[in-house]
Amino acid sequence: MRTRILVLLLLLSSLTLSGCSTIKMHSDDSITPGPYVGTKLAVTNTKRHWEHYDYYGQVFVYAMDVPLCLIADTIVLPYAIYNSYRTYP
Repeated sequence: MRTRILVLLLLLSSLTLSGCSTIKMHSDDSITPGPYVGTKLAVTNTKRHWEHYDYYGQVFVYAMDVPLCLIADTIVLPYAIYNSYRTYP
């Protein structure tokens, strides 16, 4: 039971520390809306930090953002599709 709580806290802290890319992408008005833009940004950040990492835990934090952003982008997928069609008729 304690390990489950520890894993859950680790996941939530990694989401908080790295900043959810989905929230970043959908809250910025200057970015072109579209489906799974947060996941694309999370993968790009993970690749960039994988090649040029300064701290060993930094890559892990960005790698944990990818599946969490995939889940969040799937949840907001109808809104993203609606918003992309509304912006570009």
